[in-house]
Amino acid sequence: KLAHATSGHNGLWLCENHHKLFDENIINISNDGEVLISSNLNENDKAFLSSITTKSRISPKIMSKSFVRYLQQRNSVVNF
Repeated sequence: KLAHATSGHNGLWLCENHHKLFDENIINISNDGEVLISSNLNENDKAFLSSITTKSRISPKIMSKSFVRYLQQRNSVVNF
């Protein structure tokens, strides 16, 4: 578990705010790299998050096999 958590290939560097939002399942990344915002938020919160989230899709250069595998594992247990 530690090796997976500290691997440079299993995740994505995020700012502190987006990291917390990702950990709390408020934002998510689909298996194909689309950045998603939870539908459980009110419209004002969705609009705010959209305004501070400058990328709507992760670059294909970042979507390594290891990262996609990480997303697939995460998304299989995250109810988003």
